[in-house]
Amino acid sequence: MIDGPDAQDSQARAFIVALYNEDAALAEAHRQLDAARVAYQLASRKFKAIRDMFIEYYGVNPFSLVPETYGASHFVSEGRFRFLGMNPGQAAVQILMEASEPLTADAIIKRLRNGGLYVPDARTVSTALIRQGNVAQTADGRYQYAPDEEDEEVVEEDIPFE
Repeated sequence: MIDGPDAQDSQARAFIVALYNEDAALAEAHRQLDAARVAYQLASRKFKAIRDMFIEYYGVNPFSLVPETYGASHFVSEGRFRFLGMNPGQAAVQILMEASEPLTADAIIKRLRNGGLYVPDARTVSTALIRQGNVAQTADGRYQYAPDEEDEEVVEEDIPFE
């Protein structure tokens, strides 16, 4: 056994009481952290599901729209979770679909990071875009969305049902 201060030492008692109290506070903070992690996981999964359903139904990322048009003043996160759960290629294609002109890899990286997706460098973006498809590179090295003919919208009259 290690010798410590005398049990009657009031300063030692004060330290032990303070340590005991902080141990309880730390245990409570840890419990709250665990609960917050679960709440974050639930919220992020719901968020991704709603965003992905919107994209599936309407073909655009809801963050590309003006929120006021749909009864929301703004996204509280300011788009920080826009690309949550997407890989860099999927997110970069979303960016290119919304762009009015071809973009450099650096411009794409900036938009990816603003949307909460970290990519280390332009090579990562280039590789992701090549793998994703539906992307063309201009003569000056910028990228633009290039939908396949198969991706064009199908009109009901084009479907041969009798």
